[in-house]
Amino acid sequence: MGTMSLSKGFVLGLVGFFVGVSLASAAEDGGRVREQMQGLSVQQIEGALGGRRGRVAAMPQTPPPPVARSSRTKISDDTEIIVQTGNTSGVGRVIFSPSGKFLMSRAAAKVLNLWDVETGKEIRSFSDDDDNINVFAVSRDESFFLTGGWTGLLKMRNFETGATLWTVKGHSDYVQCALFSADGKIVATASSDKSVKIWDAASGREMRTLAGNVEAVTGLAFSPDERELLSASKDGMLRVWDVATGREIATFPGKPGWTRAIAFSPDG
Repeated sequence: MGTMSLSKGFVLGLVGFFVGVSLASAAEDGGRVREQMQGLSVQQIEGALGGRRGRVAAMPQTPPPPVARSSRTKISDDTEIIVQTGNTSGVGRVIFSPSGKFLMSRAAAKVLNLWDVETGKEIRSFSDDDDNINVFAVSRDESFFLTGGWTGLLKMRNFETGATLWTVKGHSDYVQCALFSADGKIVATASSDKSVKIWDAASGREMRTLAGNVEAVTGLAFSPDERELLSASKDGMLRVWDVATGREIATFPGKPGWTRAIAFSPDG
């Protein structure tokens, strides 16, 4: 279909907006974050996002969504709406909650901050004394969030209180990606240990391991019907897995590197 070159630096996330159609990318340079595919108009957010290095996240909805970048944490839909400045040590990762009402960011290695998008105020912070946090994900109903650490530790926590529901040593190396299913019943994780694992979200029970990658696994995406899971690895390989059986269905060669931004089309 084609290749788009949107940003300098690493592309760290990708969201498809299918009534539009637009894409948002999370890129280190924070520069060009959205490309409108209909009408071929390219929006380059400069005033609010600037040219400084940082990461950006986008909220999955239309009309074209607010975009957050993690230098100070700014929220923008082309004009600056809110500047969140509570983090003093830089922000390593940032995501919107599924409703778009909250923003979760990681500043210190063991601390997550939760922000109110409308007011720009910090609501609460969550700390982890057991492991440095590398990735985190929020369930669709915003009841829970999962953290994945440098040593492979996974923690499921209550979104309101931060209470830990379960902890497992899920991987033997960095957790690179975590992803809830839409119904919140399962969660998939990927790691530098070359594995993808699927977990029961309620209990932390490992349901299956998807084996076959020869390099670190850096990206995950569920298909629209959530019967299949797409993974990306450092060697550039994209693999499609059957979620129910763990069987590898298809492979697609890509470009070697830290591919973190993958997504299915809406029709699968």
